[in-house]
Amino acid sequence: MNQSVTEEIVDALAVEIGPDASYFRTESERLYLSGVEIASLIGTGIFASFCVGLFEGIKKGVNKHAEKLGEDLVDLFVDKLKILLKRISSIKAEKLDELSHEVKDIHQQLDEIVLSKNVMEVVTKDSEELYPYEIKEVSRYLREVGFPEDEASERAEILVILIQREWHQI
Repeated sequence: MNQSVTEEIVDALAVEIGPDASYFRTESERLYLSGVEIASLIGTGIFASFCVGLFEGIKKGVNKHAEKLGEDLVDLFVDKLKILLKRISSIKAEKLDELSHEVKDIHQQLDEIVLSKNVMEVVTKDSEELYPYEIKEVSRYLREVGFPEDEASERAEILVILIQREWHQI
C-alpha cells in the first residue's frame, strides 16, 4: 500500500525528531507511547503547523500565486488545520487502540488540503517567501508541545527545510 503525502512527510519528520521525543507530551503519556509513536504524533502536528504557516503567509499576500487559491479557500484551509491541531493535542495516549485510527484520519484530511487545487504549485514556486511564516508556526507548535523555548526556532528552521525538501520530491 502506498503512503499518503502526509505520511511520507511525517515519517521523515519522525526520524528527525525521534531523539527529541522525551521533550514532547507529558510524562504520563510517555509511559503509554513509544518514542516512535510520540515522534509520529508530533510529526503530524509539525506538518499541520507548517501548513498553517504556509496558508497564513499566502493570506498575508506574501505569495504572488495566492489568487490561484482564493482568500475564502485559504481561510477554510487555515480553519481546518487549526481543528486538526486541536484534535492532535487532544489525543489521549491511554487510548492506544484509537491512536492509530485517529492519526490516519488526520493524515487523510491533511492530504485533502495539501493536494488541493494549486496548493502544490504554490508551495513549489514560493517556498522562500513563505519560509518565515512556516518557521513561526512550527516554532510555536514545538514550544506548545514542550520543546525548550530557547531551541524551538532553530529546530523549526531545520524541520521546515526538511518538509520543503520532502514536499518538492512529491
